[in-house]
Amino acid sequence: MIKHIIFDAFGTLFQVEKGASANAVLKHLSAFGHHPDADAFHAEWKSFYRKHTASFPFQTEREIFTARIRHFCEQYQVPGNAEKAAADMLAAAGIRPAYPDVKPVLDALKGQYCLHIASNTDNDVLQSVMHNQQIEVDHVFTSETFRCYKPSPSFYDQLLHQIHALPEECLFIGDSLEEDVLAPAAHGMKSLYLCRTASSVSANICSLSSFLELPDYLDAQL
Repeated sequence: MIKHIIFDAFGTLFQVEKGASANAVLKHLSAFGHHPDADAFHAEWKSFYRKHTASFPFQTEREIFTARIRHFCEQYQVPGNAEKAAADMLAAAGIRPAYPDVKPVLDALKGQYCLHIASNTDNDVLQSVMHNQQIEVDHVFTSETFRCYKPSPSFYDQLLHQIHALPEECLFIGDSLEEDVLAPAAHGMKSLYLCRTASSVSANICSLSSFLELPDYLDAQL
């Protein structure tokens, strides 16, 4: 029986602009006459992030963003204040709007389930966006809280320990197949893929196209 619902944050509860951070750096490079292939740059940008989220010792997103921006400025030999640019990017994340279907469904579920957010981000960023959008849940956990990033097994182990729940009592919902669906399922949790834009999803993956579908899914589990 589901007692706990765990939501990813960005791309799930809060709207995101895919590739916004990389595009900001591309714009900075273009101002100095550099025009790298956008697709290749985005791929390298993501690769840098994945490598550093899996590295030891743990680095916050702020530290990773700063290192990533500094890396590309040095690679293309352009000036840039990496610390300020990273701060600006994270500040922008803190004011992203919630999807319109989020708050009504969360409000409807309160009191019926324990609601949690578990996100790959820094504490101050998530606290800021939740405050700005007036989103309240029972518990909030971040990669900074656990000192590791999804899909590290330690993230889900710590999550279950913190909410005092058995895996089979939990439903994890998010927009990343690896981080929010497959990894939680490997820990024995139920999981749902929130796919707002794709026209089709594998038949082997339980999915939603909107939070408005969530109450019916939960009723079917009773």
